[in-house]
Amino acid sequence: MEERKMILKMIEDGKITAEEGIRLLEAMEQKGTERLGETSSKNEAKGQFLSTDVNWDAGEEYRERHRQTQQSSSSNKLADFFDTAIQKIKDIDLDFNFGSSTVIDHVFQHRDVSPHSLDISLENGTVDVRPWDEPDVRVECEAKIYRVRDTDEARKVLLQETTFLVDDNKLLFHTKVKTMKVKAIVYVPKTLFEHVKFYTFNGQITGEKISTTSFEANTLNGPIQFSNLKAKKVNAETVNGAIELRSSSAELIDAKTVNGTITIDGKYHDADLETVNGTITYNLDPFSDPSYLDVKAATGSIHLSFPDDVRVEAKLKTNVGGYSVHLPEYEVIEEKKDFAQKNISFVANQDATPRLKVYAITNTGSINVKERE
Repeated sequence: MEERKMILKMIEDGKITAEEGIRLLEAMEQKGTERLGETSSKNEAKGQFLSTDVNWDAGEEYRERHRQTQQSSSSNKLADFFDTAIQKIKDIDLDFNFGSSTVIDHVFQHRDVSPHSLDISLENGTVDVRPWDEPDVRVECEAKIYRVRDTDEARKVLLQETTFLVDDNKLLFHTKVKTMKVKAIVYVPKTLFEHVKFYTFNGQITGEKISTTSFEANTLNGPIQFSNLKAKKVNAETVNGAIELRSSSAELIDAKTVNGTITIDGKYHDADLETVNGTITYNLDPFSDPSYLDVKAATGSIHLSFPDDVRVEAKLKTNVGGYSVHLPEYEVIEEKKDFAQKNISFVANQDATPRLKVYAITNTGSINVKERE
């Protein structure tokens, strides 16, 4: 009874949707039914009837509150539902939820327009952005539409649940529901954008040769991969997926993932990289202005490579792992090698310019620093 009251309260407060609340209640009822049945099938029942259509923020908020209060065993049960639901988002494709589907192709196009910003958001699907030489905006979609009878109904649902607006200021392309999975290839004119923003709930975000003042990419379940990206400010975040930027440049980059690797290659003035479960690889191109790097990995290793003609001021920390430094003429300022914690501060190429300040920390992995090949 307590679990039901808590779920209803979360619906009332807007922390989860009514549909998500209904699914959690159904999962609880199913669990109770299985307890009265054969004990041998109990574990299977827990996995088969649990929805993956959840509100990530609400789940994370509840889990954090649960850790702090530890109020009752009923709280433990509800937290288990959220934990399992979130894990399912990580582990499976959302096709599992909706059964059979109808596949259709559709093209959204607007001629002779060059928007200054991009805003693309898919609840379920992938985004691939490709600048081209044409003066048109074109979005090619391959869509799986669930819970429809035929292609006519599928196309009607796609058009009803998709927003496509284009003018000289902005391209806006949004899909509104998770019951259709859209693979979108977006063609836009080659230009310097003021702002680009990409979001998916379940799916990867990819692109190449984008020039923009501000770049933002967020996904809950999927990788973020771009090459030849040029921006003043880059923000890339995913919960379950890798982040990869190749041959790119930015004045400021902030990249974070909970479960995945981070690979950054190019020229960056100020970089902040963080992963909970994954390896970080950072390869820096030659640069002319003072630069900064802040790297954190909870359970993975960190691999850093820098140009051989810059002054590197670094502090490295690791608890369980080790570290190795392969830079020319580096001087150790401070070093500590305790069993539970190891750290080193050093300066390499003291007489060189420009300067690079580095702070790198990992709990269980190793840290490797070397010259860029």
